[in-house]
Amino acid sequence: MGIPTFDFNFASGTNITYRFEVYDASDSLVTGLLYDDYATGVTNWDTDSNGGLETTYDLKVYATIDTIIGGDMFLETLSTDIAFKDSAENSLFDLSSASVSFGTESKFNYAKASNIDTTTDTIEFTGAIGDKIANSDAVDDGDEILLFEVSGAELYNYDNYFDTYGSFYDGFKVDDGTQIVSKTNTHETIFSFRSGDNASIKSISEAVSDAAGTIADEVTVSESSGPSLVEAKSNLIDYGTTIYTERKIGSSDVTSLIRSGDTVKARAFWANSGNFEEAIGDITIADGTDTSIALVSSEKTLLDYTSDLEGIDFSTLDSPDYSGQNGLQLDMTFKVSSAAGTKLSGENFYTVKGVNEDSSVANASLITENVVTFQGDLNYDGRVSLTDLAFLNAGKIAEQATGSTSDDYSDVDADFDGVIDTADLSILSRDWNKSLHTSSSGSTVYESEDVLSSTTWANTFLSQDPFDGLDINSGTALGFAYSNSAFNYQDGVESDFLTAQASMYDSISL
Repeated sequence: MGIPTFDFNFASGTNITYRFEVYDASDSLVTGLLYDDYATGVTNWDTDSNGGLETTYDLKVYATIDTIIGGDMFLETLSTDIAFKDSAENSLFDLSSASVSFGTESKFNYAKASNIDTTTDTIEFTGAIGDKIANSDAVDDGDEILLFEVSGAELYNYDNYFDTYGSFYDGFKVDDGTQIVSKTNTHETIFSFRSGDNASIKSISEAVSDAAGTIADEVTVSESSGPSLVEAKSNLIDYGTTIYTERKIGSSDVTSLIRSGDTVKARAFWANSGNFEEAIGDITIADGTDTSIALVSSEKTLLDYTSDLEGIDFSTLDSPDYSGQNGLQLDMTFKVSSAAGTKLSGENFYTVKGVNEDSSVANASLITENVVTFQGDLNYDGRVSLTDLAFLNAGKIAEQATGSTSDDYSDVDADFDGVIDTADLSILSRDWNKSLHTSSSGSTVYESEDVLSSTTWANTFLSQDPFDGLDINSGTALGFAYSNSAFNYQDGVESDFLTAQASMYDSISL
């Protein structure tokens, strides 16, 4: 039958295209590769080996013999150098600790060799198919084949990469500029056209020369391939803050009322909707800009008892995984200096910030709108009267008890100095007969429903609930439910009679 005609001249190049894939430790394909973090300097990202800078990845490199018209062209040998680049032409991976294997999918049967040039982060590859000798599959035009696999590839640290590259995607930047750079040896890459009893065999260089053309000894081509590069960034989301006073003397109520000048408690819940975790030690709670309420202390608790506030896994960029998210509980104390009669509303009174995000201000619409009562209202009924003297006296009993601390009677310590004494009477005298229920003209100021209004909210912000369906406004989550029993009682009995009788003792003798 004779030698067939070699019917292809490689006029448009090597007729080979390349691509690569990245896999994580669980052998899952990575389409969103965390590449640099939002913050500068050393952060949790720089030392993390589960998606952070110290993560190792496996790579697979493929070649496709582009389809030709008018016949079947078979790959016989291939010699090429492969590198992986980002948009800035930086090497994507540090290959100094990596290794190369040919994998079970390889169709190269003979003369397989590889070398990692660590000075250029380039993988040099050669291989021969030898399908007839090995009785294996041939590689025809239109076929895609695995060249080699890489294990142990690590990221380089290009701090501030996303200051220049990438565009915003769901709160963080993504760069689609990854490339595979091939340098194909045109003398050692050989193709054939086959007949029933023979073959026409030429290297790329030889075929081009026979067609009176020219081609370089090595053809370098950059092709878009690989995962999108993702900026590692957290995004702390406010799920609500509940402010409360814990009563101890004469009542075990947890009331929504706050005495003016008192230091009260608050419980808040936050989650992370970013793509990278924040170490709990890196999360900072700070004062806001409102001077009428000041942060005194804060304590952070991760609800699943881990050490990081986990975000959303975007390693599969178009199909994020929410299953690893957890919630953060904050227990704080605040000093409230707002005047009696004030309803806390819209205050910017604290911020939460991780190292890999912008500062997050507590959402004003997700803070309980507590009513501030008088400093001398020791029983939290919304009125300063003889009843408060009785509660002050009971506070002295608690103070004198063996082993007591100031925290045991702080709810009735009128001047907040840690002791119950006659100095507290001056506060009662100053506030004597003042009421949240009625004004001096007799008009209604606050009723029971007003005091409890705007103390709950809907907390559905993320596609997946990091609190596993827990209603964070509930007693189960908060550990208490508001009870304003003294205020409610006084709201029912404060009447013209009490207002008239008040004039009989409109001051208190000290």
